[in-house]
Amino acid sequence: MSEKVKVTIDGITVEVDNGTTILNAARQIGGDIVPPAMCYYSKLEGSGGKCRTCIVKVTKGSEKDPRPMPK
Repeated sequence: MSEKVKVTIDGITVEVDNGTTILNAARQIGGDIVPPAMCYYSKLEGSGGKCRTCIVKVTKGSEKDPRPMPK
């Protein structure tokens, strides 16, 4: 069983598997929380996050590492 972590997006907290992307955590919440993304648009072969449509601002890290973007 994979370790669960809590992710808070726009004040809504969801528990996800460790390693879940911010985009997929937002998709679990649904609604207006989900940023636009082109990852699965069939006409864009292998975009794989290169379009940067779904870019988000991380303001706080985890309790173990509170830096927003650990190095």
